Amino acid sequence: MLVCAVLSFGGCARKLGTPAPLREGSFAPAPADTLANGFPRAVAPKLASWFQLWQRAGTNLRADALHHGPSQPYAFQLAPVVHAGRWRDNVRTRAGIEVLAPDSLHAVDFDMELEVTREPDGIVRPERDVDSGPILADFARDSLWIVDFCGTPCGFDGAAWLDASRFVVVGTTQTGAGMDGPWAAFVDLYDLQRRTMTRWLSSPVTDARLAMYSNAAESTLAARLAAAGADVPEGRAVVSRALDQGTDREPRSGLR
Repeated sequence: MLVCAVLSFGGCARKLGTPAPLREGSFAPAPADTLANGFPRAVAPKLASWFQLWQRAGTNLRADALHHGPSQPYAFQLAPVVHAGRWRDNVRTRAGIEVLAPDSLHAVDFDMELEVTREPDGIVRPERDVDSGPILADFARDSLWIVDFCGTPCGFDGAAWLDASRFVVVGTTQTGAGMDGPWAAFVDLYDLQRRTMTRWLSSPVTDARLAMYSNAAESTLAARLAAAGADVPEGRAVVSRALDQGTDREPRSGLR
């Protein structure tokens, strides 16, 4: 869909930033600021509501129960047709869909394909696409970067900043080499200074637990949108709308 058009991809599978298969191995002793599985202690409180959604679905998902995967270099794709512009306070930001970095130099939107619409009865609702992907706004460089992209075997549900140079995105994915196995939750940590991505993956969950989580997550997002204010929603993230509209801008080469 969107990113398929941008990058001339066909089909809707995970195309960007695909993590290598998780390897259970020997990790160095965890420093004081991480859990035994290497998960940063400071991240867990920022994802408390996400863990609670999984626990409400009957799982025992906790930060210390995630499986540590290898760190690897990432490659963000520059969105060639739009500017980052300036940080704007709007329904997406107030609902926590787009999250500003602590130093205000970056922001991450966890799903550029998520639409925000207002029903005739005035209720603001989220509408998810089969595709999803987070985008990173770099205000200093006036650029937008496609962080990752998912089709049917995976999806993104949230984002948070650990500090000015590290952020996480969370979601669900099918496991296995062909991404056709049982579903699991994931946390991807991006380090903008080291230019690495590290994934933590949960144990597999049943389809019934996944459905319970998904329903709870959508209800929670709808409630956040309802509390986000009465301004007219902007629909999808700016990069998604601009690409659909064919906004003209010369592409700039390279990966972040």
